[in-house]
Amino acid sequence: MYWVIQENLYKEEAFLDLLHALDVCGAEYTVVKVVPFSHELIPEQTLTGQVVVMGATTMIGIAQDRGWKPGAFYNDNFDYRRWRENVGEELLNYDSEVCMFKDVNPSFNPFFIRPTEDRKSFTGQVIDQANYELWLNSTQEVSHGYTTLRPETMVSIAPVKAIHKEWRFFVVDGKVITGSLYKMGDRVIHLPSLFNEDSEIYAQRMVDRWQPDRAFVIDIALTDAGYKIIEYNCMNSAGFYKSNVNKLVAAIEEMEF
Repeated sequence: MYWVIQENLYKEEAFLDLLHALDVCGAEYTVVKVVPFSHELIPEQTLTGQVVVMGATTMIGIAQDRGWKPGAFYNDNFDYRRWRENVGEELLNYDSEVCMFKDVNPSFNPFFIRPTEDRKSFTGQVIDQANYELWLNSTQEVSHGYTTLRPETMVSIAPVKAIHKEWRFFVVDGKVITGSLYKMGDRVIHLPSLFNEDSEIYAQRMVDRWQPDRAFVIDIALTDAGYKIIEYNCMNSAGFYKSNVNKLVAAIEEMEF
């Protein structure tokens, strides 16, 4: 497996953790820069065989354009609508409404909004109607060129839920490999997940039920209604928090294609 790593993707500590994990596994890799507003890399890469990319969502497109396999673990399953079809009410925002960004008009205020696809056109967030209107107007004024959010972008909107804790788990070939607590209430806190704790057991149970790809990220919340799935994310551009990066890299290296 050859790895192509985007420079400055992660915070310095996480970036160094990834490079260290690759070194520990004896994996070959190159650190690259992405030329802004293009799919050009510095240094340029002419690669064959198995290639994995780690970087912003732009790297997903680069891997797809160049036919790198596995490249990025990304497909049409990374869409809120697919999640709801496959896991139903286990999804935190199962009650979301789906519409185009320009057509958002919820009966609840404030509300949670996120793009249906995992391409990071914007970060999911809680917003009120007044600020949404300002956001929509600014989007309509610059909805061209390299702007990723457009009035026609499909979004899901939902009532705001009370969340007590949030975890991220990395999954490879049907198994939860590593994870991290990353939030308690409104407080950001990064702690390694404990082996076989309830959140991990729930995550594995949900993985056994449905998987969007061979490698992915699943975020779990503890709510008043118990554990729920917040979202699925593409593994290649997800933050590690305090996950064990050595275990993740080793699991990817052991995959057979």
